Amino acid sequence: MGLDTMKPDLPGQLETGSELLDLEHRQVLQVIAACIEMSRKDATGTDLIARLNELHQSLASHFETEEAIMPGVDAQHADRHKKQHSYVIASLRMHISALASGSGPDPHAAYEILVSLYYWYVVHIKTLDKELVSLVKAGVAA
Repeated sequence: MGLDTMKPDLPGQLETGSELLDLEHRQVLQVIAACIEMSRKDATGTDLIARLNELHQSLASHFETEEAIMPGVDAQHADRHKKQHSYVIASLRMHISALASGSGPDPHAAYEILVSLYYWYVVHIKTLDKELVSLVKAGVAA
């Protein structure tokens, strides 16, 4: 899946088997794609910051949804999964704060960061999120 083919529909390899998670994945991917497009067009810092805040909220909300079902899975998976969520949210918040303060990142760096986030999120869905849904469906408890 390339950046030029970002679409709201999830290809089969990104479907987790959970309608709710898949819906939220589509929504987050749409917001990431909009942020990438905005950074590609050198949007004003204020516009990009607003869109990045929307992305932060979308990701945080989605991660809360996932973490709400984690008590039904083994602790090792839940811990590894939550650590990734925490790291991504903290990193995004740091970049938004830096952009808002005028200390960076510049539009090109913001673009690179967002592209990296997009690819991280795809891998996250294909690995940890699919595993989470499988564990929940199998009833693998802590």
